[in-house]
Amino acid sequence: IVKTSSEVFGSSVIVDASNDPTVKADAGALAAAGAGGAGGGVAVGQANSLAINEISTSTMASVESSSTLDTTGNVSVAATANAEIDSWSVGFGGSGAGGDGGGVAVSGAGSESINEIESRVEALMRNATVIAGGSTSVTAADTSKIDAIAGSAGLAGAGGAGGGVGVGFGISIADNRIGSGHLVSAIVDDSKIGTETDRAGAVTVNATTNQTINSLTVVGAGAGAGGTGGGVGVGLAGATSLNRIKGVTESNVKGSSEIYATYITVGASNNAKIKADAGALAAAGAGGAGGGVAVGLANSLAINEIGTSTSAKVDASVLDL
Repeated sequence: IVKTSSEVFGSSVIVDASNDPTVKADAGALAAAGAGGAGGGVAVGQANSLAINEISTSTMASVESSSTLDTTGNVSVAATANAEIDSWSVGFGGSGAGGDGGGVAVSGAGSESINEIESRVEALMRNATVIAGGSTSVTAADTSKIDAIAGSAGLAGAGGAGGGVGVGFGISIADNRIGSGHLVSAIVDDSKIGTETDRAGAVTVNATTNQTINSLTVVGAGAGAGGTGGGVGVGLAGATSLNRIKGVTESNVKGSSEIYATYITVGASNNAKIKADAGALAAAGAGGAGGGVAVGLANSLAINEIGTSTSAKVDASVLDL
């Protein structure tokens, strides 16, 4: 930050701020259970893994409060942020039961990955004067990325002379957000760059955002049961992927600013991308002399939302080429 009537002289002037936070998180869980005996057996296995990751940053490069930059070369005021979350969450549960009296086996597994990035990236020139023989740039750039994998599997098997009951279920959830308070801005406010008689070179005011979410959510469940008395097998699986990108990208020349240059660009761009895959598989089998009942149910859901605002404006200012 250059402020409070500061004066900077040099062959070139660079005011730069950058932020590159990274979170890499791995979570896993495993549960296994077994039971048996002459009287039969009951086994229950359950596993769950949870990963919660958040990055919240603020990055600013600014020249303000009646400050002056005087150079024969180039002036750059730049703020950049590159936040990244890489999350991997898995769970596996298995159970088996048997015996002369039959068996009951229940197995469940779950995995959940919750990730959020919220950044403010600001390049600001306010109430400042720039005298530059070369180019002048005020730029803000943000690259936010979330890579998330959530997977789980539950397997159960039961049997015995008296029959068997096997229940296997799995749940996987991924919730990824690049947040509602996300802001990337390049602003020239109440400032003067160059003069009518001493023009600056090329002047660029630009804000760029690249937001990406890659999400993979998979789940599987299997159950098998049998025996002389018959069997009941139930397999249930569900996968959900929720992904949202929001934010504002803006560049603005305002507040009675004056720019005298050979070339002037005021631009803004936002490249938001979501790639989400969700899959579920359930399998069940049952049998025996007494018959069998098997139920398998699988469901997957992906909900994706991109709601961004991008603008490049000149308000109540002079741009003179």
